[in-house]
Amino acid sequence: MNGVAVYDIQNGRYIKTHTIEKSSLQSLLAAIKRHDTEGFLYCLEGDRLSTYYEELRSDHAKRFVEERVQKYGKRFTRIDDFSELLKKPVIYFSVCDLEENLAALHKELCRDKNLHIEYYRDIYEDGYRYLEACSSEASKHNAAKFLREEYGFDKVVSFGDNLNDLPLFAASDESYAVANAKPEVKEKASAVIGGNEDDGVAKWLLEL
Repeated sequence: MNGVAVYDIQNGRYIKTHTIEKSSLQSLLAAIKRHDTEGFLYCLEGDRLSTYYEELRSDHAKRFVEERVQKYGKRFTRIDDFSELLKKPVIYFSVCDLEENLAALHKELCRDKNLHIEYYRDIYEDGYRYLEACSSEASKHNAAKFLREEYGFDKVVSFGDNLNDLPLFAASDESYAVANAKPEVKEKASAVIGGNEDDGVAKWLLEL
C-alpha cells in the first residue's frame, strides 16, 4: 500500500507502519462524506489488517471485493459510518472511481501536508482512477530504503506496473516493469518482463 507498512512474511508480523494523524483522519473522513465518495479504510491493530467500507455502490467496487475475497481470502467489514474508526489506527484510504467523481476530492486532500496522496489511472479499466491517501511519511521509496538499511541488503530489486511504482524504482538497484505496465514505468525500468496476467514476476523469479 505505497509503503505504508512493511510486513515480515516469515515471522507473520508488521515491522514498520505509518498511521494517519488524528487531525488528518478527521479531515479525510469529512471530505469523503462531503464529496459523497465510497472507498475503503484500512486499520492495523497489532498484526491484524482490517478493511472497512460503508457501501458498495459501483460495479468496480463490488468486483474489487469479490476478487480479493475469492482469490485471496481477504476480509471486508461493512460499517454504517467511517466515523466509527476515529479511535482506531487507520493507515490507508483507497478508492477507484471515474475521474469526474474524484477530481474535487483529490484537490482538497492535496492541501493537507500530513497526507501522502497518490492519484493515477487504472491500467485495467479505462476511465477509472485510483485515489489513495496515507501518512506523509509513507512512500514506496522510503519502504525500500528502510529494508536496505534495516537488513543491510546490498541489492534491491523491484517490480511495478503503474505510476505509483516510480518512487520504488528510484530506490532500487534494478527495476522491472511488467509487459502491461504504463509506458512511463517501462521507460524507467531496467527491463520489461512478462505481464501481470501471465504471472510475469513469478516466472522471472523462477528463471533467476
